[in-house]
Amino acid sequence: MKFLAILAALALEQWCSSNWRGGVERLYIGYLRWLEARMIDWGSWPATAAALLPVLLVVLVDIVMAQVWPLMLVWSVAALYLLMGFRRFSHAFTEIAESLQNGDLPTARKAFYGWQGGDSLTLLSSDEIAQRTIEAGALAAYRCVFGIVFWFLIFGPSGAAFYWMLALVACEWSENPAGEDITVLATARAELGKVARWLLFILDWLPVRFLAFSFAVVGDFEDAIYQWRARPKDDRAFDNKANENLLLATAFGALGFTWTRRPPALTPKESESKLTEAKTASEVADETAAENEKISEEKLEETLEETLGPPPESVPVTPGALPSAIGLVWRALLFWLGLVLLATVAYWSSHSL
Repeated sequence: MKFLAILAALALEQWCSSNWRGGVERLYIGYLRWLEARMIDWGSWPATAAALLPVLLVVLVDIVMAQVWPLMLVWSVAALYLLMGFRRFSHAFTEIAESLQNGDLPTARKAFYGWQGGDSLTLLSSDEIAQRTIEAGALAAYRCVFGIVFWFLIFGPSGAAFYWMLALVACEWSENPAGEDITVLATARAELGKVARWLLFILDWLPVRFLAFSFAVVGDFEDAIYQWRARPKDDRAFDNKANENLLLATAFGALGFTWTRRPPALTPKESESKLTEAKTASEVADETAAENEKISEEKLEETLEETLGPPPESVPVTPGALPSAIGLVWRALLFWLGLVLLATVAYWSSHSL
């Protein structure tokens, strides 16, 4: 039944993607903001528990619908159609890809900033936009499709709803990126979401690795596994960036590229300032530290080459990689559906004997 529900929900979403699905997400985010104003001083555990209370309603509906098989199938399709789908991000991804293929860099920048946010004065090149679009697309595909499907397969609509809500809580009460001004309110919100981010890390640990392995199977297996094993291990404990970095490194390896963590691009004013300002003693010290870090990285590369073998040829990401990224995600989805179908057939075969 779960295979039929996933297949029907995907087909329904491709055929007709209703705007009211986004309305439900906005309604839940509104609930989180209402909750935040009243529980900002309560602590992370009570706030997270209150944020996830609506999942109890889904559990109740699950129990009622499970009594009749056809009703449970309809309920599963409706829940998946509401919670998941490629249409949540595919429009922006396609617009960026088409703009880059047509050489329209300003439109590609505008579409990217409209999707991911950011300063419109940050002049990203076409290659940088391509890389960041693939990164955002891979993470969105996991959050909007694969993560929800995984927990639906384990716990049904309740599992899918729990994961969907938890991901929104962790995003809404997230930490500010390093280097940004942090207000008292932002610090309090980040503290409020600490438990949600921990739980999301735990829930993501297994499905992220399964999806990364799927990318390797349907893509360039050797490069993907190399990037998986050679990725930096400097992530903080229970920081979901560790899961995301593993997924991105493997996805780029499966596409035949080398993923690198790029610093934010400089604005024109910052670029001019960097060129005109005199070097101070602290800058010289920073350069020395950077040189020492480069030496350490070279030693690390030598160690990796001894343990993992020679690295694959480093290929820079270009706008031409965007269609390949779309194909990789669809092949991974077909791989998952194939496994679910085999498990379903095996289950019914064993029960019919």
